[in-house]
Amino acid sequence: MTIGERIKILRKELGLTLEKLGEKLGVTKSSLSMIENGKANPGEQTIILVCREFNVNEEWLRNGTGEMFNSSSGSQALDELRKEFNLDDFSIKLIKAFSELTDKQRASVKNLIENLGDIMETGENEKTIEELEAEYEKELGFAPSTKSSALNTTGEKEA
Repeated sequence: MTIGERIKILRKELGLTLEKLGEKLGVTKSSLSMIENGKANPGEQTIILVCREFNVNEEWLRNGTGEMFNSSSGSQALDELRKEFNLDDFSIKLIKAFSELTDKQRASVKNLIENLGDIMETGENEKTIEELEAEYEKELGFAPSTKSSALNTTGEKEA
């Protein structure tokens, strides 16, 4: 596997488009595409920037050995997020809980949030909150309470 192929794998792992990754690295979308497709090699500065910006193991990026990301304690990464984005304790707990879910569980949570956002925005959705909650419960084994303020769109008070 080439360094370009590893950059492509990394980009997909990070959920970035060619354009977004290019912006972060200061290279054009077309240059990045050429790198990913093996038609060009990344410059030394690009390699260093990828490793620094995304906590990538340089040995993995250059040679494909070791883990993709440098190992750092989860708490260290959360502390960095807290500082960079001025996050409160609840936000950190939410990020930590989400990161510990399986890919399937994450997809379920994202789907629930997107659908709830549609309901909150327009008051409409193809599915009711109860249907979304049932899907969520099926995937994760539990469901949030519809009496909580985040989900209660009817304005009713908790009993």
